[in-house]
Amino acid sequence: MRGKRFLSLSSKEVEVLLPAFFLNCVVALGDVSSVAVSGAPPVRQWQTYGTGFFYGYLTKDDAEVTKREYEIYLVTARHVVGNRQNLKARVNPSGAGQAGQEFEIPSIPPPGQQTWFYHPDPAIDIAAVRVDYNLLNSAGLAVNFFTQDQHVVLRTEMPALETAAGDGVFVLGFPMGLAGLQRNYVIVRQGVIARIPK
Repeated sequence: MRGKRFLSLSSKEVEVLLPAFFLNCVVALGDVSSVAVSGAPPVRQWQTYGTGFFYGYLTKDDAEVTKREYEIYLVTARHVVGNRQNLKARVNPSGAGQAGQEFEIPSIPPPGQQTWFYHPDPAIDIAAVRVDYNLLNSAGLAVNFFTQDQHVVLRTEMPALETAAGDGVFVLGFPMGLAGLQRNYVIVRQGVIARIPK
């Protein structure tokens, strides 16, 4: 929606402005835990703590898009990771109606495994961990990633693209832990850029 302003959007306009594969870039972060049920014993079910997304950092450029290579990271807010020992990412399978698959991301991994890393400034609320994207693909999961070179705009590039306060945006994620019990159902909200800090 760069440089465009919309007062309202029809479903067709939303479809054009928000590519369907964007939904497969977003995953629920949480864990399975006991939940109290009125008049019954507790049940174990998925609890969502936050939203994560897959991000592709360009490592090998090429004029042909399909030949570009990326390192894939799972990115979220630092406060979502916190001091949790059992944070998991739940990813949807390609088949409709199948339950999502969960992958543990250990805070203190065994030697050779990846762990979360954070921005050196603790006030910047971001965390990332490198993931084995080929493993996710080979497992038949519905995954995709936002690419550094195609889907990201730096703040310094916004004026040239005529991006300004008042432009429309979409927010993808799982607010208030709403993600679905068996698989992820990404919530899409429309909004506007309120301010772009300098």
